Amino acid sequence: MTNEIILLINCSVSAAGFMLALLGLVINIFFHPMKPEVRKRCVLLFGIVCLYMQSDFFSYLGELMANRAMMISGLFFSSLFAGAIMPVVTSLILYFSKEKESRSPLMWISLSLLTLYCAMLISTLFSPVFYSVDLAGNYQRGPLYPLLLIPPLLALLLNCLGLLRRRGKMSRRQGIAMAGLLLPPLLCGLIQTFYEGILPIAVGIILGTLMMFMQIIQDQLDEYLEQKERNAQQEFEIRVLQMRPHFIYNALTSIYYLIDSDSEKAKKVVRDFTVYLRNVFSSVVRTEMIPFEEEMQHTRAYLAVEEARFGNQLIIVFDLPHIHFLIPPLTMQPLVENAVKHGMDPESGPLTVTIRTRKSNEEMQIIVNDDGAGYHPTDSTDDYSALDNIRARMKKFCQGTMSIRCGENGRGTCVILHIPAAGLNGTAPEASG
Repeated sequence: MTNEIILLINCSVSAAGFMLALLGLVINIFFHPMKPEVRKRCVLLFGIVCLYMQSDFFSYLGELMANRAMMISGLFFSSLFAGAIMPVVTSLILYFSKEKESRSPLMWISLSLLTLYCAMLISTLFSPVFYSVDLAGNYQRGPLYPLLLIPPLLALLLNCLGLLRRRGKMSRRQGIAMAGLLLPPLLCGLIQTFYEGILPIAVGIILGTLMMFMQIIQDQLDEYLEQKERNAQQEFEIRVLQMRPHFIYNALTSIYYLIDSDSEKAKKVVRDFTVYLRNVFSSVVRTEMIPFEEEMQHTRAYLAVEEARFGNQLIIVFDLPHIHFLIPPLTMQPLVENAVKHGMDPESGPLTVTIRTRKSNEEMQIIVNDDGAGYHPTDSTDDYSALDNIRARMKKFCQGTMSIRCGENGRGTCVILHIPAAGLNGTAPEASG
């Protein structure tokens, strides 16, 4: 293979590496789920790789054009930026293992090796012991060239040992990312020490960087989605724990007046109210589907308190031929509470709330229908939040949906929960689209 072809291959590899590193740099800057501390280190890493590839390209181009000045500057800066990668890698290892950089001997050794390497590189401008470029632009390795590669290779080896020692302190994906970043450059660096021609170190650096970046992106994305899910769960818990004060106030007021007029009924309301509260606090931390019968126990406890309050003004009808299936927790009671809250109007006569279950081959339907005043878009945002929360939980737990329409005979409101057949056992089906 002629020298010109080798130089053209090296130029092409460096140019491709620069474009890939630039793409990685842009993605790092605009990838929002990435943590700021990780982004900062990755931006620095890809920025250095970009400069390394650019300098590498100009060194080969200078040799191809017999431009000595371009070749010398390209060689110097490509070697400098290649060595500067290692402290950034050290920083990532220490960050993932939750160690302070300023107190880590690994970081101080890495920086010391970089300082030694820089001093050796500066000496190449004045002495040909490591390498030289003659007046015709020809590159020549010096007698001590292998010594020039010792500091960066030693830094690579120390980072590998540091990673091996700290692998238990980081996630599996972080460990794979760091191993992917270190091993290809190490292997290629060892090959380059004893081989002259097509230089593999550029390929090793860009492959290692991209392997690391793909793993980190996936790790950060998974962590971001988990945090988003935790935030949603915490928000839900806060909403539930901040139960509507009117219901608690009305329940306690009903108990207060029943104590004198009907002590036995007061005891029953206290027991139902206790069941309601216990179910609320236990259901709020549930992260799996629960039996429909269990959810209905909670709903019946709530309705028992409301029946004690409204007496004959509230009529509850159960039409439940299907009860042996699973449903997201805290789903039915908020729906029924909405029906009572928005449907009750003492001047319009008794309110009837009907709860039904219907089953088909495709889905299970839970229908909550009332014949009251109905739910309107002008109602409070708290009620919107409650319904939105139910809709979100249906989708999360079983890919279910919720629909709202006008009630039977044009009166009241009808809310229907749709649970796909595949989700009835608590296994959420794959979302379509």
